[in-house]
Amino acid sequence: MGQGPAKCRARPALDELLDGAPADLSVNVGHIEGGHAVNALATHAGAVLEGRSVREEPLAQFDAHLAALRASPGLDVVRTPLDRRPCGRLDPDHPLLAAVRLERTALGLDDRLADGSTDANAALARGIPALALGCARGADMHSRSERVEISSIALGVAQLDCVLRRLLEGDR
Repeated sequence: MGQGPAKCRARPALDELLDGAPADLSVNVGHIEGGHAVNALATHAGAVLEGRSVREEPLAQFDAHLAALRASPGLDVVRTPLDRRPCGRLDPDHPLLAAVRLERTALGLDDRLADGSTDANAALARGIPALALGCARGADMHSRSERVEISSIALGVAQLDCVLRRLLEGDR
């Protein structure tokens, strides 16, 4: 089967956008659509794209690249921002993170750090120390098969309790 004209014309722009993304920018193509019937030439194509980073600069580059997209003659590019999450990262030497790492080690949990877009971003962007603390094991996050291991929740709650006690009481 061939591809409709709208898809054929949109694909190179999407490839260029993804290939040119900064290394510390995650780009998600959440949705692509086009046309109005399976047996008709598409008169439009659309995509929902999301860029995430712990730094503002890659997001600004992503926005600029989107704004610079130009369509072939007879087509238009319409850019509609849906949301903007703040950026931020907790300093690796911050006492909040140190408390979490100490308690995770004491409980026999992995000492693993990862970037993620969380509710902590809003505080971090305003200079308020914050982090997201996983309190359960699971798999397939953000998918239809996402699941949590119920048996892991007790250890997760113990971890949270230990971290809060350490922060409130100081070093033990």
